Amino acid sequence: HDVYFGTDEDAVTDANTSNRTTSPYSGVWKGRRSVGAEDANIYDPGGLELDETYYWRIDEVDDSNADSPWVGSVWSFTVANYIIIDTFEDYGSTEELTSSWSDGGYSPGNGSCATIQLGTRQNLKPVYVGDQSMSFSYANTVQGYPYDTYYSETEHVFDPSWDFTSADVRLLTFYFHGSSDPLHWADPISQMYVGLKDTTDTYQEVRYGDASGEDINDIKTAQWQEWSVPLTEFTNVELEHIASIFIGFGDRTNTTTPEGRGRVFIDEVRLYPPKCVPAYGPDADFRGHWSDTPDCTVDYADMAYMAERWLLSDVNLPVSAPGDSNLVARWELNGN
Repeated sequence: HDVYFGTDEDAVTDANTSNRTTSPYSGVWKGRRSVGAEDANIYDPGGLELDETYYWRIDEVDDSNADSPWVGSVWSFTVANYIIIDTFEDYGSTEELTSSWSDGGYSPGNGSCATIQLGTRQNLKPVYVGDQSMSFSYANTVQGYPYDTYYSETEHVFDPSWDFTSADVRLLTFYFHGSSDPLHWADPISQMYVGLKDTTDTYQEVRYGDASGEDINDIKTAQWQEWSVPLTEFTNVELEHIASIFIGFGDRTNTTTPEGRGRVFIDEVRLYPPKCVPAYGPDADFRGHWSDTPDCTVDYADMAYMAERWLLSDVNLPVSAPGDSNLVARWELNGN
C-alpha cells in the first residue's frame, strides 16, 4: 500500500510516487507498507493540529502488474477544536467512575461528603453530549473527617502528569447542570470551584461566581451551562506539569460554618485553544453582551451596533485613555 496524508486535499488527490518530492506534493507520500508486514495496515500521523481537516488516500501497488497502482479514494476527518480530559462515556459503572474521580462519600479526607455517581440517559439523568455524565451530590452540612472542614470535592489524577500548555490551549472548560428540586438542595448554597495541582503539590483554584456574568446560584438551574476558565487564572501552578484536577463545592478553609447540600451534573471536561468567552471579554464588545455573536473584540461592528441603538437606553462604560498596546484602530470623537 502507498499511503498519502496531509492537509491539502488537492495535493493528496494528485500526489504520486513520481511527483512526491515536488511542491505542493512533497511530504504527502508517507511511504509504502508491504503486505504481511507488521505495519501493513497501520499509519501513525503523530501529533495533529486542533480544528484541522486532514485528507488521506491508500493506493494498492503491485510492481509486477502493468495496471498498478490502483488509486484509492480520498477520505478526510476533522480534529475537534479541543482536547478531551473526560467525556464520562468510557465508564461501565459507578465503581469504574469512582476509580477515576475520587468519591468523598466513601473516602475519608475529602471534605464533608462528595458522592459521585454515573448519570445516564437510560436512567433519565441530564447528559450534555453522548449518553453519560457525572452526578455530583455534595453535603456540607457536617464537618468532614479528618480535616473538620465544610467542603466537598472530587479529584481526578493524571498519571503521568499532563501538559496544559500543549497545542496552545488557553481555556479549561466543563459543562454543569443543576437541579431546582428542593429534595436535592438545602441552603446556604456552596460555591462551585475548579482546582489544579501540579507535580510539586502546589494547588490553586478558581471559584464560579467571581467573574463578571457568573452567579453562584446558577448551579441550581436545571439546564446545561458552560464554565470556561482562562488558564492564566492559575498563576501559581506549573501548567506544564499538572498532576490533578479538582471540582468541588464549598471552601477548603472553612472549619466553622456549616453550608448546604446540592446535586450537580458535570459533563465534557475539555481544554480549548483561544476562543471568545464573553464573561472575560471587553465591556465595549456590545455583540458579546447583547447578541448571540460575540467575538471578544471592539471593532467597527460594535460601533455600528451602538449607533443603531444610540440614545435608546442608558449604558455606563468605564473610560480610560487609549494606549498603543494592541491598538487596531481609533476613531476621534469631537476632536478628542
